[in-house]
Parts: sequence; C-alpha cells; structure tokens
Amino acid sequence: MTNLTDKFPQALKQSSLPGALVYVLSQEWIAYKGSMPAELKPYVVTSIDDEKIVICQISSDAIFETLENVLPVYTTANHALTAVATGLIFVRFDDKVSAASRLNAFQQAGYCIERVPEYATNSAWLRDADAQISRALTNVYKLSEISDVVHIEPQLLMARSNRD
Repeated sequence: MTNLTDKFPQALKQSSLPGALVYVLSQEWIAYKGSMPAELKPYVVTSIDDEKIVICQISSDAIFETLENVLPVYTTANHALTAVATGLIFVRFDDKVSAASRLNAFQQAGYCIERVPEYATNSAWLRDADAQISRALTNVYKLSEISDVVHIEPQLLMARSNRD
C-alpha cells in the first residue's frame, strides 16, 4: 500500500509570521472530506462537523487504498494541537494593494483565487489551479515572492473543544 501521506509536505508553517508554529505531518491520521463511506466509520477519531471532515486512524485495510478525498493531518511536535490542512491558502497584501490586481502573479505561482473577502479586498483565499491540495501546500513559498505580500497562512481546521 502506498503511504497516503507521502504526497504532502512533512512540515507546514502555521503562517509567514516570525515565530509561527510549525506543524508536522501525521503518519497516524488522515482526514476525509465529504460523504463518509460506511467502511470508514470504525476508524474515525474525531470530526469537524461544519466542514464535513472526519479524522481517521490510518490502517492497512483496503478502504484506505481507494480514498480520494483525503486531506493531510498535521500536529505540533508534542501532539498538543491537531489540524487538517484544506489546501486553501490565505494571502494578505499591503493595505493599498487589491488582491485581484495580483491575479497574474497568482497564476504564475500555480494558484487561482477562490474568493476575496468583501471586507478586506487586500486579501484572498487561494487554491492550487488544478485543485491539488498537496501542490498548494508544497508551493506556498512561491506566494512570498509576489510583491507587497505581507502575510501568508494555510487554512488549518481544528475540531472544536468544549470548555467546562
């Protein structure tokens, strides 16, 4: 069986800010997005309900060989935090720069605009031009080469925890 996690970066920086956390790719868990096959249910560890994502314990069972909608799971070194990388990348420019004005630069870097927040037109959510999550995460460094970029952050989703 091919390792499901082989195509994803081994480490992922939380953001381009100095001192940002660095997450490490989990070899134990994988996330699945979408309508969950019944055979996957025994392997579910937790879920992110708002996004219809489940985090599963990786097994050698055949079900894992056929999964297509997989997302990488990253943890901090001490496993205190676990996050699912969706492949979306948030980029913010200097206040005077419109994100839409950098469309050609995004395309040259292999990305396209998923959406631009109405309240912050100097920012955008990007995805890989071919919707390849692994490539979006691997090539995030290319976005820092675009002029006037001040912040880059991969979307990392975490399961909610209740406070008592």
